[in-house]
Amino acid sequence: MSRTVLLSLLLTECSLASALADVVSDYQAKTGKLSEDAVSAEIEKHPERWTKISMKFRFRIDPAGRIHDIQITSFVRNQWAEDTARRFLSALKLPPVPKQVMQAAGMNGCYASAQLVLAKTESDFRKLVNDQQKSHK
Repeated sequence: MSRTVLLSLLLTECSLASALADVVSDYQAKTGKLSEDAVSAEIEKHPERWTKISMKFRFRIDPAGRIHDIQITSFVRNQWAEDTARRFLSALKLPPVPKQVMQAAGMNGCYASAQLVLAKTESDFRKLVNDQQKSHK
């Protein structure tokens, strides 16, 4: 096989892999946003139960769009908020995982994550966001 053909095949495979990765990341971003919005809406209904909340959640989505294996990491502990997030994520029905996503992820479903930062004051909100950004470095 000539170098040109081999290079062309490699570029085609890389383009295909990149397109599949985009499909996965697009689905993960969409489901992460849907889950964040659902949890946030419920928590915001009960402002008497919190002053600031900062948490991340990671979960597995089965092919039908049901959430499993929820892991919650709180940067500001609030058991009520964690329980509420877990309850609403468990009940949330996301769009089914597209076949291309399952093929690209190499599994029966997909993992996704989201983070939630809520604060009653702008200064608390900025501090929580900065703290989370520092924890990523």
